[in-house]
Amino acid sequence: MPMFFNILTVAALCLFYGMFAFAIAIGKMVMRGFERIRTYFLFALTIYIYLSNIFNLPTISFLNTPFWNIPVLRWIGVVILYIGIVLYYIDVIQFGRNLAIGVDKNSKGLTTTGFYALSRNPMYISFIIYWLGAFLAFSNLGMLLILLGEAVFYHLQVVYKEEPFLSQHYGVEYEEYCKKVRRWL
Repeated sequence: MPMFFNILTVAALCLFYGMFAFAIAIGKMVMRGFERIRTYFLFALTIYIYLSNIFNLPTISFLNTPFWNIPVLRWIGVVILYIGIVLYYIDVIQFGRNLAIGVDKNSKGLTTTGFYALSRNPMYISFIIYWLGAFLAFSNLGMLLILLGEAVFYHLQVVYKEEPFLSQHYGVEYEEYCKKVRRWL
């Protein structure tokens, strides 16, 4: 792929993980145990897949072998990747002072406006859009496994950890919100 494609995909990686680094720096990343290990492992695996594709580094062939080499589809993937990033940044802005990645017992209120009026989990949706774009851009098993694994992880995180916490923490207010707004789309 052309150098411009490579620059765009690396810039997207920096923008995507840059927000996580910012959240850690300001103390808004609430991750413990498995969540922290998963995040750092995912970060390392993503960097490996990006850089090995761009710079032809040694690879684990079954993870990095492209399913297709259709330039238009790969460029569509880059566009989708950036759409995910833009949506993610909008989500963060809309979350405002309530921003927390993970369950935050010191939450200052329920965010129900903006994208949060359309979905209870727009930030996770933006992540899935990002990973879908990355999969289309690189079209390999590694990115497909990340996309599917993250989709399953986000669903389990929401259903078994975040929703019970929010229900207990906000009570009727959260239950009413759940009746009006869908979990995903």
